[in-house]
Amino acid sequence: MTRPAFDPERPIDRPVRRLVSIMGNGGGASQAQVWGLAQLRRFELATAEGMRPPTPFAAVVSAEALLSARPAIAALRASGCDEIHVQFDTLGGANEPRAQQLGQLVTTLQRHGMRVHGIFTLGQDHDDPTCFERLVAWVEDQRLAEVELRLWTPDPGGELIRELAREDRVRHRDLQRWDGAHVVVTPAQMSAETLYRGWVWARRQLGSLGSRWRRRPARLTALPGYLLEVGWAALAPLRARARARERLLPALGVGLVMQARL
Repeated sequence: MTRPAFDPERPIDRPVRRLVSIMGNGGGASQAQVWGLAQLRRFELATAEGMRPPTPFAAVVSAEALLSARPAIAALRASGCDEIHVQFDTLGGANEPRAQQLGQLVTTLQRHGMRVHGIFTLGQDHDDPTCFERLVAWVEDQRLAEVELRLWTPDPGGELIRELAREDRVRHRDLQRWDGAHVVVTPAQMSAETLYRGWVWARRQLGSLGSRWRRRPARLTALPGYLLEVGWAALAPLRARARARERLLPALGVGLVMQARL
């Protein structure tokens, strides 16, 4: 099946759904604990010494840490970790080897029996208008379970943001919108509008039933549970509308009573 193409000239034709973290917290995965190489090494050492340290079910593990500490993957699986959230950050530029390296990492994790959830950041200077299609294709080829896409947001107090401001690339100073769901910095190789449209397009593609089916588990035994998850995800918009109606009905009832009295 041919994947849809991204058209940077096509306007967004319907409201954009709120960004919700795959970690389940309202603040997004960027606020979750991120395991780096130090945490992963400590976990591996504690496991080797016969201790039972907590597994990172409620954490995000940096892809760089996993690439640097491959033996820790077996320790994670032996501890009972069967799902892992990986902070991939970026696939890099079109001609860089990073996408292949990350693909090998995902294959290793899946061979150890782990479901892999991915978190990516879009809008860095190496990203161009082709990065959205490349990312969607890579995610589907690697069969990632769930994916969170965030727009790149620099540290508001760092030297980098001051340099970007001097280049007139900082779009606004409203820190409430420095949340991964709004464009803060105009990237080097595309407009801010193209970045936002591409981010919305990629999110919608990866949330579609077609994409979820292409990412189905290779093991047939895992298929029933996966189909149940896909069906539940497909009902998410209906559940959201039902909750909105529930919040609206009391106010609507009060309004009708007041109108009847008048």
